[in-house]
Amino acid sequence: MKRTARARQLLSQEGVVVLPGVYDALSVRVAEQAGFPGAYVTGYGVEAALLGRPDIGLTTLTEVADQAHRIAAAVDIPVFCDADTGFGGVINVYRAVRELEQAGIVGAHIEDQTSPKRCGGMAGRSVIPIGEMVAKLKAAIEAREDPEFVLIARTDAREAHGVDEAIRRLNAYLEAGADLALVAEHYEPDELARVAASVSGPLMIVGGLPGWEESLLPVATYQEMGIKVVVHALGPLYAATRALREFMALLRRQGFLGKTDVDAHLVSFNEFNELVGLDRWRTLEERCLGSQKVR
Repeated sequence: MKRTARARQLLSQEGVVVLPGVYDALSVRVAEQAGFPGAYVTGYGVEAALLGRPDIGLTTLTEVADQAHRIAAAVDIPVFCDADTGFGGVINVYRAVRELEQAGIVGAHIEDQTSPKRCGGMAGRSVIPIGEMVAKLKAAIEAREDPEFVLIARTDAREAHGVDEAIRRLNAYLEAGADLALVAEHYEPDELARVAASVSGPLMIVGGLPGWEESLLPVATYQEMGIKVVVHALGPLYAATRALREFMALLRRQGFLGKTDVDAHLVSFNEFNELVGLDRWRTLEERCLGSQKVR
């Protein structure tokens, strides 16, 4: 079964789908090894991993598509991707969908922010007119060569225009042909429940964000609300950053690693080689070389 079909199957199953945010090939390998049925390339994480910069629209389509290709190629699970505002107008959206589809991505979200965009937790966001966003979605629909490629429409209207406007926009985007509606701003829990009840299609939210109460609820609560997908876009990145920061501080402070430090902070050589699939590559090498000696 092709990946887009598996993605559609995943989204049609009963219950809430929980997806981890990934930002490079290694993080998606960890996600697959942990047993997740899919993953989501976070634009926030890609901007941080590639540039060491904040999520303010600095990455280009080429950079995101190249990184998405490496991520999707590293695993067998379906991978979705953050496509920001589509990197421009309708013709840019068309190209973005084509590039991401060719990169092996199974679906992407486009948001209705003005350019340059900002992370959903940053102040000062503004949105384009509904008609302009609908035109972008039409371009995305026309661009996809595989009709099972999943189109996700995100609104950032809540901060400037309120919950009712966010609901109005999401319904308009679903009516225009989006497969999923996405909110990635801070909502009060009762507001989120109202959005889920008022949107006429499956809803995706961002989970696990520090300080966002509505993102820290049990999965059962999201299921009761009728939410379909919870993407932990920043959790893996923040967890890795904390672990790396603590390790760097330890190494800088001590200047060496003792056995207890290694046991507490590091995976083993064999564990890491298993994660990156060394045995598969060695088997391939031996099979191709045949009787020749493998060094």
